[in-house]
Amino acid sequence: MKELVAGSILLALCILAICNIFYLDNFTTGLIELVEIGTEESAEAALKKWRENDFYTHVALRHTEVDLLTAEMYMYLASFHDGQPINHPNQRLVIARLEELRSMEKITLGTIF
Repeated sequence: MKELVAGSILLALCILAICNIFYLDNFTTGLIELVEIGTEESAEAALKKWRENDFYTHVALRHTEVDLLTAEMYMYLASFHDGQPINHPNQRLVIARLEELRSMEKITLGTIF
């Protein structure tokens, strides 16, 4: 009986981990698409979407990564107030950080062992 309970818990954790990977992939892809648009409105929408998922990000991801990305998104939004052109370095930095975040959560042999 104990083995059945332990196996069920392990299976549930594996399923939840896979769900988390798919959710994070969709979440970051949506944010990247918003940031790539390159307008102030899309930057505000990306930041809003990021902040609305604050509970998820702080539970599922490392706090340092979450804090860095939050700061970079605010810097990207601030670049519009400074009159910076499209393809500002902050835009590329946010996209790179989101892609890095997504790749860190992928299942590879390195993440298993």
